[in-house]
Amino acid sequence: MKVHKWSEEQVKSAKKPNYSKLYVIAPALMNLIGDVKNKKILEIGCGDGYWLRILNKKGARCTGFDISKKQIKSAESENKEKEIKYFVADGSEEINLENNSFDVILLEHVILEISELSKIKKIFKQTQKLLKENGFLIVGDIHPFAPETNFPNVEVEKEYNYFKSGFPFKIVSKKPDGSVTRYTDFHWTVQDLINSITETGLKITKILEPTPNKKTVEKYPYLKYRENKPLAIMIKAQK
Repeated sequence: MKVHKWSEEQVKSAKKPNYSKLYVIAPALMNLIGDVKNKKILEIGCGDGYWLRILNKKGARCTGFDISKKQIKSAESENKEKEIKYFVADGSEEINLENNSFDVILLEHVILEISELSKIKKIFKQTQKLLKENGFLIVGDIHPFAPETNFPNVEVEKEYNYFKSGFPFKIVSKKPDGSVTRYTDFHWTVQDLINSITETGLKITKILEPTPNKKTVEKYPYLKYRENKPLAIMIKAQK
C-alpha cells in the first residue's frame, strides 16, 4: 500500500476541512487547549496552518513547521499579515528552536503519517525539550481502535491485525461540499502512543475520545456512524 506524499491535489483538497475536523475535533481540541491568549504555541506537522490560524485569532503567538514544502507554501499563502512563523523541517531531527520556550505543542493528525516508531519517539523527545515547565503537549489522531470498527471511511487489508505496529491503512476524508480525499496512514497501538510520550518524562493528564453529540448528528447525519465507536483520540501531557 503506497503512502501519500502530499501531492498538489492533496494539499489543495486538505484546505477544505472535513466533517470530523469541523464538527467533532475542533470543539474538543479548543476545549482541551483552553485559553491561549499570549501563549506561545508550536504546531509540529502544521500542514496548511488551519489550526494555527484559529489559535492566532484567539490571541496565541504561533509557530508551525511541516516536512512538506508544498504544505508550508500553502500555509504562507494564507499568512497575509505574517503573524504566524512557518518553516520546513522534520520533527524527528534537531530543530533550531529555543528549548523551554513553548506553552503548548500540538500534533494533530501527524503521528499516523510516520512510518517508524523510532521517529515518533524522537519527535516526543523534542517536544519535552521545547516545552516550558508546566507546558503541555496535545496529540490528536485517528484512534488506534478505528481499524477494528468497520467504519465506512477506514479501509484495511486482510493482513492487518491490531498488534502489527506500523501497518498501513486507508482513511477516506469526506467534506461537506461532497468532495473526498484518500490518505494512507500507519497504525500504532495504544501502548505505542502512550509509552512513546511517557518515556520522555511527560505526564499524561487527560485522554479524550471525541464523538459527535446528538445535536451535531441531527444537523449532520453523515456523522451518525461514529456516535458509538471511537474514530479519534486526544492525549494531553504535561511537562
